[in-house]
Amino acid sequence: MAKAKEAEEPDVPVPQTSLLMATAIAGGLIGVAVVLVWEPYWKDFQKSLSNSGPFVLWVALTVAQAMLWAAALPSLVVILLRHWRLRRPDSVRREVVPSAVVFVLALAAFAVIPHFTRTLHTVPDDLIPGVAYRIGVLTALGGLVALAAAISIWLIRGRVEALEAGRKMTGGELRTYLGLRSDLERLLGFLGAVIGLGVLTVAALRQVVVQEYDHHKFRLVKDPPVKFPPEVLILYGVVLTLIVALVYLPTWATMQRTGSMMRDGVAPLPEPTSDQLEAQLRKRAALDNLLGLRVSASASFKAGVAILSPLLASLTSLLPKLGG
Repeated sequence: MAKAKEAEEPDVPVPQTSLLMATAIAGGLIGVAVVLVWEPYWKDFQKSLSNSGPFVLWVALTVAQAMLWAAALPSLVVILLRHWRLRRPDSVRREVVPSAVVFVLALAAFAVIPHFTRTLHTVPDDLIPGVAYRIGVLTALGGLVALAAAISIWLIRGRVEALEAGRKMTGGELRTYLGLRSDLERLLGFLGAVIGLGVLTVAALRQVVVQEYDHHKFRLVKDPPVKFPPEVLILYGVVLTLIVALVYLPTWATMQRTGSMMRDGVAPLPEPTSDQLEAQLRKRAALDNLLGLRVSASASFKAGVAILSPLLASLTSLLPKLGG
């Protein structure tokens, strides 16, 4: 019965364009509100700072983040609920819960520790009123959306492992496997986009601090210089790239192993002297292509870009400095 339900599960619905646009606009308005709320009551130098190019860019990237979260959230929820409904209880205890705890702790530590210890960078408390709380809210929202995608990836791993028990590949199992692989690729792209855009937003915030706040003497002379070196962006990129890789690669490896077992169950490798060797090899090659076991150059490139998007974003933001 469970296999029958899995075979009949629908693909992720594509929302109407008008609904998607309305959701994205609503998310953008939330992003604007988080950054610019109470702007009329800001001090004069903060209002002057808010009119600068780097500040406008930071707000624009923040709004773009919120629009991405809002536009993708309905599909993410559908994917999450579907895989949760068909979950393996043992995989939740063994994989999902421990991984989610580590994921949340890693993101929280990376967001909170530098602010309180002031070891990596310092965002001035008077950059705009309540800047720490505003950044904290944005980080929490982005983290929750990324966590939803990550939980779906871990649930997919449990469902893929359930397919390993069968040595013969049925039509229902094949459709389930292909659907899981499609969801995995979709979730990887979204996760890379969310975290990569987050790194670019941090780079824009750095420009606000070092180019506008520090150089225009908004800080008091007695205050220490603002510390926000460009190397911090590379550190952000490396750490977040590792997080994306650690979320995705174990599930991808499980998918490859399960696909190989399913292929071998249908078309085992014959003896080299067998008369069926050539026909069997053609059958295995067709199954490799169908199950995604032969990763093409384009697929490898897309997965690599998605995984490395945080690091690529950090390096892109430093291109003017690297150029002299």
